[in-house]
Amino acid sequence: MKRLLTTTAVALFSATTAFAAVDIMDVDMTGDEFVGFEELRLAFPEVTEEFFDQMDTDSDNRISSDELLESEAQDILARYTMVGMEERRTVVLDANYDRFVSKEEFVNIFPSFTEIDFDAMDQNNDNRVSYVEIYDTNAQDIIERYYGETVQGIADIDTNGDNFADFAEMTAAFPGISEQDLQTIDTNGDNRVSSTELYATEAQQIVSRN
Repeated sequence: MKRLLTTTAVALFSATTAFAAVDIMDVDMTGDEFVGFEELRLAFPEVTEEFFDQMDTDSDNRISSDELLESEAQDILARYTMVGMEERRTVVLDANYDRFVSKEEFVNIFPSFTEIDFDAMDQNNDNRVSYVEIYDTNAQDIIERYYGETVQGIADIDTNGDNFADFAEMTAAFPGISEQDLQTIDTNGDNRVSSTELYATEAQQIVSRN
């Protein structure tokens, strides 16, 4: 199942998960079995790029399962409290950080999102879905369905097996994409698109148009 990402003010949310040994499944939001800095920061909002670089021992701008399980990496993460997975997923949807999710915000992430599903989640009929409403079992089941309809992942686009999508691979997958669009998606300017960059909200809006 693909999950979505965005760079957010995660510190707005209470950290609820006590520290235990962290494995790749605890922090990998994109399902590619690696962790980029933004993914790590979603789970540990106070972690710095300096510490990320210390954990990224092969300097490929992502942390593998083996790197994450190294004692130094575990010691670094032990200094922080991990934000729960459902809180991270809700952050992805709340684009304006007002602690509610509007129908438009759902549609921005899930273009096929329906009025019927929105109404089912909006239990108090105030035309917005609160964090309490979004944690409802029925709401989570609805969201789960739409996560299966998200844009192609890196594995679908990457033809040379390096776990990144270069510009040629991106244009092959999304023929209508422009050079400016690609520069917007490539937030770190390394001329390739990582899973983290591809699943960013703005990136998904771009590729959904192409």
